[in-house]
Amino acid sequence: MTQSFFSRRQLSLLILVLPGIILLLSLLGSEPDLPDWQASADRRVYLHTVPAQTGYRIHLLLPQSVPTSATDGLQQQLLFTALRHRIQTPDELGHWLQQQGWTVQLDTLPSHVRLILHSQQTPNDPTLTTLLQRLQHPPEVDWGSLLRRVQAENYLARQQTDTWLRLSFPTTTQHSATVDPLVAYRQWLQPAHWRMTLSGAQPPALTLPLPTPATTVPAPAPLTLAILPVPTPRVTLPITLHRWQLPVPDSVDALAMTLLAREAIHQGLSDWLAQRQTDSHSPAGFSLGWEPAGNATLIIQGTQQPSVRPWLPSQVTAANLEAARQQVQQLVTDAAGQSSWLDLLARHQLPADTLQRLPLPLEHIDSTQVQHWLQQQLETDYYHTLSLPASP
Repeated sequence: MTQSFFSRRQLSLLILVLPGIILLLSLLGSEPDLPDWQASADRRVYLHTVPAQTGYRIHLLLPQSVPTSATDGLQQQLLFTALRHRIQTPDELGHWLQQQGWTVQLDTLPSHVRLILHSQQTPNDPTLTTLLQRLQHPPEVDWGSLLRRVQAENYLARQQTDTWLRLSFPTTTQHSATVDPLVAYRQWLQPAHWRMTLSGAQPPALTLPLPTPATTVPAPAPLTLAILPVPTPRVTLPITLHRWQLPVPDSVDALAMTLLAREAIHQGLSDWLAQRQTDSHSPAGFSLGWEPAGNATLIIQGTQQPSVRPWLPSQVTAANLEAARQQVQQLVTDAAGQSSWLDLLARHQLPADTLQRLPLPLEHIDSTQVQHWLQQQLETDYYHTLSLPASP
């Protein structure tokens, strides 16, 4: 005769409390709701419905190519400064923006320029097209004076060691170059180059302009882009910059890989730094910049630096990858960062449901795959280093 594990009274209590336990576990274990985003057919416009939002928030994103020389970076700085002057000057564009009731903010990031607009009125296609067409008109400025100002800002910025490294390149053939600023400005601000994200209680479906024929404009004398020489910074500890290119995340799987690789590398570097400081008690440090479809920039400071190409992939261990996986999943579900995620999808024209599809590849990528992927990036011809020895 078999004996029951529970008495009749215990079974009655279990029947009463079991539904509550199941409900509690389901609530604790449920995944946070991810945003329901929509994208236009050409994936240039992404919509985010926020029922509680008053008015509309528009992010206009203009991609920038990765500089391959110091003069490339100087030209980008010159064009951005001209665009900022165009927006901030109280001319016909400024008056037009006031008439629309838009507040405007402009900032620059490593891979793109972002124009943030806030409006209480529903935006429409004609108004948006007019804005982008007006932005493409170059400002009426003394381009020579503007270039001298940008060169001075660049010179001052390179007084800092990290900035000196980031703005330096191994090439010795492009210390100067020439540019037609009006042509470069109009090509850069072609309306067809923009991407857009839009949020609001009921965001309207908008379209961005298609490419337009080039317009002939009076050209000033070409400008010579010259990098003002800066004394090599003096450092107390050796410091080395390692830079390599990152591929375009053109699919959900590719995005999962680059996100996991970045976090796993950061975990490995943090472990290496902690172990080094414990063993040798000597100062050391690192910083890691990571821009998908741009560059990875690793700066290491301290003595006895590792040889990054063979060493860095080995730091992606199974334990570090698991910590990286949890970190990426946390970032994806962080409500405060949803606007940045939507901008990332728009920049790379990824599917609108990318965040919903991301957990599966995140779960299945293993440390061997990440190591192989990273080794491929480090073995390209673009990989280079720049070092500053300790000053005597």
